[in-house]
Amino acid sequence: WLPLLQAMLTGPLQWFGAIEFASGQDASSGQRRGAESGELSAFRITPLGAWLFTEGRQGHVPAFAAAVAAEGPLFEWLDETTFRARATPDAMRALAPLRVYTEPSRELLTFGLSMPAIGRALAQGAAASSIVEAFAAAGLSLAAAVQERISTLVARTGRLNLYERVTVLELGDDIALRELLATTALRAHIVHEFSPRLVVMRDEAVEALLAELVKKGHTPLLT
Repeated sequence: WLPLLQAMLTGPLQWFGAIEFASGQDASSGQRRGAESGELSAFRITPLGAWLFTEGRQGHVPAFAAAVAAEGPLFEWLDETTFRARATPDAMRALAPLRVYTEPSRELLTFGLSMPAIGRALAQGAAASSIVEAFAAAGLSLAAAVQERISTLVARTGRLNLYERVTVLELGDDIALRELLATTALRAHIVHEFSPRLVVMRDEAVEALLAELVKKGHTPLLT
């Protein structure tokens, strides 16, 4: 029963944002880690999970609803490239112009900057200043290091780049890439993203990625 239980916890319930994990020694310290190690030892229900599991009970005031009503900024940076949005209509409206430059993470209402997406926007004529201004308008000032990365993309846009020893990764649907980016080490090894179903990655990472995919229950085919 343990593999089945762990698959349920690390799969649908986590994707819905209903639970979060503690693994290994982090369970006792209260620090949060993902389930990548495969040594799931504890989990807890999130405010959204509490709301989902208890909706409809008389007299119940969901913690999630209380969090929505609380005062605070629409967005907050978790690190230089990841931010969390409040669960409010105002936040969703303010997020709309940023979606073209971001991608959702596996955590509830959490988004990360997507350099491939920003690169595509630049290739289509967007200016680096307009990207920075779009985030600033939402109350998210981009860190200097991130602005430098965008400037580097601007300098490289329109130039021809040649890569040796790469592997083409083809996915079966438009959702699989988001899942792999959030739950595996794939993001660090992508050279270029042609579409939601086709990316190019560095050869040296293929063996480790295949092992990680198999461990997580995927069935990759290597040609």
